[in-house]
Amino acid sequence: LAYQKGFQALVSASQKYGLDKESGILARYENLLLEAKKSADHQQILSLIQFDNAVKVGEFDSSKLSDLYVPELLESAKQLAAQKQVIGVAYNKGLLGETRALSHAVEEQFEAFSSSIDSAATQRDEKMASIKQAITAFILVVIFALIWQISRSINVRVGSLLATIKNISE
Repeated sequence: LAYQKGFQALVSASQKYGLDKESGILARYENLLLEAKKSADHQQILSLIQFDNAVKVGEFDSSKLSDLYVPELLESAKQLAAQKQVIGVAYNKGLLGETRALSHAVEEQFEAFSSSIDSAATQRDEKMASIKQAITAFILVVIFALIWQISRSINVRVGSLLATIKNISE
């Protein structure tokens, strides 16, 4: 449940950031950046490219655009960089890091559950093996008892027959 909430928060933050250049904060930022590039000279375009690269990795430094007056772009870039920080600039930072940690917790729970199931299955198999051995031993005892009883019965009758033959012969 915690993982699901964490993942939903990550998805929501990513949607707010913008899943592509036509959605979220990213769409407004890209439009403002394009407008700024149209009215900039070559040196300013290089500054805009460096600024853009920094913003997209979550770093906001308005001093890179000190020679341009673009307050809307700066505000949008600030929001975009902040949202990137919320999402996470690396796999172990921000919501990405939280979701990853929650994912590891789920994996550990699954491993514990799997281990518990394996242990229960092993115990069941051992119990079934013991039951099979007990049943086999019981059947063998019954078979030996029957053989012994049949053998005894035959011996008693043969003994009786021998006694009768002995009486007749005397």
